Amino acid sequence: MRNFRTAGVCAIACAAATLLAPARGASAEGWDWMLAPYGWGINPELDFYANGNELINAELDIGDILDKLDMVVQVHAEGRKDALGFFIDVSFLNLGDTIEVNGRPVIPDGTTVKTDTQLTMTEIGGFYRPSAAEYGFDILAGARIISTDIDLDITFPQPGTSDVGSSGTMTDGFAGVRYSAPFADKWFFIVRGDVGAGDSDLALNGVLTFGRNFGKAGNKSFMFGYRYLSIEIDDTTDGGIDTEMDLDIGGPQIGVAFAF
Repeated sequence: MRNFRTAGVCAIACAAATLLAPARGASAEGWDWMLAPYGWGINPELDFYANGNELINAELDIGDILDKLDMVVQVHAEGRKDALGFFIDVSFLNLGDTIEVNGRPVIPDGTTVKTDTQLTMTEIGGFYRPSAAEYGFDILAGARIISTDIDLDITFPQPGTSDVGSSGTMTDGFAGVRYSAPFADKWFFIVRGDVGAGDSDLALNGVLTFGRNFGKAGNKSFMFGYRYLSIEIDDTTDGGIDTEMDLDIGGPQIGVAFAF
């Protein structure tokens, strides 16, 4: 069975990811650089099947996520020289919550579970822009790495505490395309789509972003848009049970890009 367990897949639903923008201006060495902190307001949906029977059908809205959020760091960086470029995108989230468990078989009423989940989602890749221009058509390729570290601190009504933990990493390669173009004074749009596979059986990622340049040099951009990420994992447990997980994450994103 893959190292990326069910709990890890559930934790992805609290992640966020790629914000890509064309860099403006060039350094003395001919490189264009861009740095963009951003946020993604997600509404994840998770379906889990065992031997064709649905066991989990869950949806979490952004209000639930913010209520449990302890810390978040999300940033995208990109560099390009002529027709070739590279990018790295990192999202780190720390989620914590305390739940009182009642009315569950075997588990005594009054049991509390304190959860602490750390998730890191990293995209590393490169792109080729045939036109070598500020805007244009890009061919993308890279890897998406998702790591989770989950800790459960269970306290029972009678004296006694139990610690349960799990961790895992899922790595997918992906390939896709991106197109960016100006459409009005200081305005531009970006559309991206890619397909990935590896530890997952299929990952589909799509982003539509609009931006407006500002600042005296026009090297800052306010950006907003929508991103959708779908991940499908089929597996067979050690006990011979066929499982399927479908995770769909969609929602608006917003950020500010700085080019230099």
